[in-house]
Amino acid sequence: MERMECNQTEMADMLGMQAQNFSKHLLPEGAPNKRDPENLVSRLIKIGVSLDWLYTGKGEMFLKDIRYKSAREAKIERAGQLLMEAVQLIMEEIEEQKKEKE
Repeated sequence: MERMECNQTEMADMLGMQAQNFSKHLLPEGAPNKRDPENLVSRLIKIGVSLDWLYTGKGEMFLKDIRYKSAREAKIERAGQLLMEAVQLIMEEIEEQKKEKE
């Protein structure tokens, strides 16, 4: 997680899981409440982590065609998209009002 510059809570959020459940994946083998890694692996693949890297530790951590975004970056990007959509709707309404006055 250091390489991705995020803490456990942010990583859990990025993977769409609760921090408490994510921390159970990090328990040592044989520990009580240790979670099955299959769910975690599928979630890591969805955010662009290389399957080869997960299993061998070799090669690039992330697929080259997918750029990692922290949970914060993703939220900021989405907020920006929503803001742009709102501005576009307002501009369209202004144009319609201008046409109605003419």
